[in-house]
Amino acid sequence: EVAAALICEEDSFAAGIQNVFSRVKGSCSMLILTSEGIYAVRDKLGRTPIVIGQKDGAFVAASESCAFPNLGYEVHSFLGPGEAVYITPEGLTRVLKPGGR
Repeated sequence: EVAAALICEEDSFAAGIQNVFSRVKGSCSMLILTSEGIYAVRDKLGRTPIVIGQKDGAFVAASESCAFPNLGYEVHSFLGPGEAVYITPEGLTRVLKPGGR
């Protein structure tokens, strides 16, 4: 609830995530489901992983790559500290570069 409230204080999701990073002490990686897609956000300190998988143009996110093989997905990328992406049926878009910028 706290992260959601901090995100909603800002005008954009990217600004909201930066608000969370600046006000929450410690690590906070998140997968946030919206009606259009999923935001995958790795904590600014890089303590908890977020891995992006890909299969046939579709993307998924998980905390460990071992979740992918049984579903036929391959590792696409590992998010860097503070990085955020948005996954939709159309593809993957970077919201914040590593380092939270």
